[in-house]
Amino acid sequence: MRPTVLEGRVLQAVDALRKGITPEDDLTECKARWPEKTTARQLAGLCNKAAGEPVVYIIGVHDRTGAIMDPGPVDPADWWAGMRGQFDQTPPDVLTHLSIAVGDGEFVHAWAFDTSRAPFVVKSDGSKLEVPIRDGTSTRSAHRHELLRMLLPQVTTPPSSLLLARLSATWRGAEEEGELQFGRRRPATPESATITGDGKIFVEHVGPAAIMLPAHGMKARIHFADQDLGIRIGAGSLRIVKEKKQTAAHGIEIRDDGVVVTGAGLLPLLFRGDLPLELMAVFESAIAATLKIELAVVGSNRPIRLDAHLRQQPASSPERVVSNVRSLNRFGSG
Repeated sequence: MRPTVLEGRVLQAVDALRKGITPEDDLTECKARWPEKTTARQLAGLCNKAAGEPVVYIIGVHDRTGAIMDPGPVDPADWWAGMRGQFDQTPPDVLTHLSIAVGDGEFVHAWAFDTSRAPFVVKSDGSKLEVPIRDGTSTRSAHRHELLRMLLPQVTTPPSSLLLARLSATWRGAEEEGELQFGRRRPATPESATITGDGKIFVEHVGPAAIMLPAHGMKARIHFADQDLGIRIGAGSLRIVKEKKQTAAHGIEIRDDGVVVTGAGLLPLLFRGDLPLELMAVFESAIAATLKIELAVVGSNRPIRLDAHLRQQPASSPERVVSNVRSLNRFGSG
């Protein structure tokens, strides 16, 4: 893991904690003080769950408030020597260890561990050996099927960056059935509100084999003003922009059943979903929103997960006034 990538992950985690959002998942662990060597079981469980992805330990930050703490007078080399001694034969390799500035005079220790040599076995109760695995926020012994999955070839989820995200909502009044040209009838339509948007993701895939992001494994949720709204999958709720087919040997190929990634490239997305009428006023008055995107990767239990923190955006041009159509609000990441 490049030092700048580790630094970016740590800064994002600390910022999230300070906003009241827990950054801990199957790849990240925050500790206020240097963990005792007996907690090597937790590290092993985190590494076994990661399925080949690098995991990050952040030491010196409170895991609930984001307050920067003094982790204690411990030499990092001595700490790791004690931790690795709790592993049977093979501990995870240290990819990077950095002291990272997260504020004015505030620093944390960050460790990135390679998990590609899983399963990791630790000494439990002195003489017993155990293969632990992370389960939510706790650690337990791995089941047989989980051990088998650790030994199977794994597809690595590529690092990805969200470059752009935009959302807007439009209200349309009810329309009665009416006459159209050539004798056709316009069907009656009920009152409705619709959220639409677009985004751009840069996928940093550099592996030798292609990976697949299936269309049915794409999900999105919108958080605004204490509300949580899922954008439906299918029927155009989350659809890939139809662009010219990729002809280069490496890059992004967009298909009806998903996206084939053979190299680094830009992935454009479209979003669409229904806004419940009872939430119209809440959405219209919101000044910020969060868009959460999840893209499944075939052959991996680790999807691409990206969050966009959006701010209310002014209209770029005067709104066109239509009697039964009204723009409710718009948000952007820029």
